[in-house]
Amino acid sequence: MPTERFDRLAPDKKKAILQAAVVEFSRVPFEKVSINKIIKNADISRGSFYTYFEDKRDLLQFVFKDFIERAEALCKECLEKNQGNFWKMLEDLGRMIEEGMQKEWKDNLLDMIRIAMFQANVEGILEQCNRADAVDAPQTFENWIYEHGDWRELKSQDQEFVRITVALGIQTLMSVIGQSFKEPERTEELYRLYTKKIEILRYGACVSKMPSAGTSGQ
Repeated sequence: MPTERFDRLAPDKKKAILQAAVVEFSRVPFEKVSINKIIKNADISRGSFYTYFEDKRDLLQFVFKDFIERAEALCKECLEKNQGNFWKMLEDLGRMIEEGMQKEWKDNLLDMIRIAMFQANVEGILEQCNRADAVDAPQTFENWIYEHGDWRELKSQDQEFVRITVALGIQTLMSVIGQSFKEPERTEELYRLYTKKIEILRYGACVSKMPSAGTSGQ
């Protein structure tokens, strides 16, 4: 993760380093990523780079963490706008796909998809980001969603039950985003399927009640 010296940089300089990193990580596999190209495009010295980041893996983790934080901020804003209604939040975010995202967000998402295609062990890097968040900030995104969401209609308000529900909803959203970039001609159909998946998640696929512990479905 970035050092305190990086944190003290001017916003424009931080943005230049981030953009240079995104360009390079979305261009070649990790082992071929050139720190020299990153520092040249960011207009910083090699010595300065190593006062900001430990190595290029540390920088890649920062790239993902920065994107995750901005995506989480968007989700929080949408949840608050809908007075804690998680399903309305997913509906609004899904509508962004159908109606067309703002260019900045579309470019950001495309960059992350390209990076994920090129870089190995992305899941491991994301897990490191989540662990760092848990240590550095007691108020994690999961905790924030749990505390600010309205979960009264769920079968259980237990935090683990809510966490799983939220994770399934976000995964469904991210899946349709990725598909819509690969097959833009199917955006309308993908949005229709997305709303159906969210409906199933919200209301369930079966008319029967959830089985009790120790029993199996028929």
